[in-house]
Amino acid sequence: MEYIQVFFHNADNDDYTNDILAEYLCEIGFDSFENINMGLVAYCPNSIFNESLMIDTIKEIPFIDYKKLSYSIKKMEDKNWNAIWESDSFKPIIVDNKCIIHSSNYSYQTEYQYDIIINPTQSFGTGYHETTRMMLSFILYSDIRNKNILDFGCGTGVLGILSCKREAKSAIGIDIDNWSVECAKNNCKLNNVDNFEILLGDSMLLNNLNKQFDIIFANINRNIILSDMERYVKVLKNGGDIYFSGFYSTDLDVIISAANKNNLELEEKKEDNNWIAVKFKKKVI
Repeated sequence: MEYIQVFFHNADNDDYTNDILAEYLCEIGFDSFENINMGLVAYCPNSIFNESLMIDTIKEIPFIDYKKLSYSIKKMEDKNWNAIWESDSFKPIIVDNKCIIHSSNYSYQTEYQYDIIINPTQSFGTGYHETTRMMLSFILYSDIRNKNILDFGCGTGVLGILSCKREAKSAIGIDIDNWSVECAKNNCKLNNVDNFEILLGDSMLLNNLNKQFDIIFANINRNIILSDMERYVKVLKNGGDIYFSGFYSTDLDVIISAANKNNLELEEKKEDNNWIAVKFKKKVI
């Protein structure tokens, strides 16, 4: 696959600004990023790259002064970027000393309660990002057994896979990206998980499932959570739990406000490097 590389030089040059920039670029097709000393390097498939859309998106980002941002564009040589990214970037992750996440070509001696193989290609969700680690930590300490799980925006499928290893009754993963769907399906096979169904689609698909869930995970981003929250709540059982992540501490108040309007009550939150993960419970009326 051919890629476009965009180097963003940020005059403020701080990780927080780079993370916000990456979050918004994800929404328009960018799928991998590198923080470097002078700014952010972002990669987008050549087939969907749109410079005008990129500029319009950046101008809408709060907290970022577009005038302080410059960029340069480079067309990358056509290579197997998946294999390169996986071999160079994905090292084992240990969560709460209970769960290890690693690629299939990694061997180790220490045993952990939960062992998950993830061959990620470029899908989001290996466990490196703060939001994924916090969601995994929630799963490790939640009552998952015999529950029906929805992993919305499933990426590599790691959240649903851990849920199934913790004896969930069933799980459904949904992602809008073909790449992620195929990646998650392959990872289910690697982990001998056969009760996790992976579907291609967006939140409109929830209307057709004819299913209610005990637990929902949505590790996406602020804008999608806010726009789709009502649809999530409709398929969540009364008394069920829903976990959100993929947004910053500065977004927490607006997330809580929207959740309260949708009959959700905040129960717990985690914070890591300005990223937030939260647990809400659907009130029983």
